[in-house]
Amino acid sequence: MTEKYKFDKNDPFYLCAPMCGLIHYRHAAIIAGLGEIGTLGLAVASFYNLHLTKELTDLWTLLAAIGLLVIAFVTTSFMFYGLKAEKPNYLRPQLYFLSFEIALMIAMSVLSIASMSLGIEMTSRIFSPFVSVKDMEFHFGPIWPFCIAIVAFTCAALGIWFHLTVDGAREFLLDKKYFDHQSNDNVPLESKEKIEEEAQRSSSRA
Repeated sequence: MTEKYKFDKNDPFYLCAPMCGLIHYRHAAIIAGLGEIGTLGLAVASFYNLHLTKELTDLWTLLAAIGLLVIAFVTTSFMFYGLKAEKPNYLRPQLYFLSFEIALMIAMSVLSIASMSLGIEMTSRIFSPFVSVKDMEFHFGPIWPFCIAIVAFTCAALGIWFHLTVDGAREFLLDKKYFDHQSNDNVPLESKEKIEEEAQRSSSRA
């Protein structure tokens, strides 16, 4: 008869592969959340500097970046609570928002590269609502859409890295919840009642 599997939360299987297996998925997800907020914070600071000093970006572009930062802060807060309380569903908003960011960055990079092949007039039509096209050409040269594509692709790659990390943490919590439920089902009824009584006593003492 095969030996029954015993869940181990520190099993090497739950070392974060996107971070070279150096740390656990729980801690890696925290780093990913802070990394996302830090990246968006740098984006907001950059847009603010470009808008204030050189007027390269419109005000609504800066406000949109601030909005993304606020949403990231909220979803990351949900994720932190989910990790602490071991509730995997609280990690879903973070995964959904990361998916949105990845799609947005890929679309931006594809649009930037396509605009270069469509000519300067089409480039102006596409990017004029977001930036001052003439000033962008003056400060960054004629291949500035390609520079935007590189930045967008890099951000998309970071988003995929963060998404894999958070999803791994969610899978860990789901596994832990499943095996905890399995072990509780195998506990005799009398033992379950004793455990519940001890938990109530400890809570009343606290």
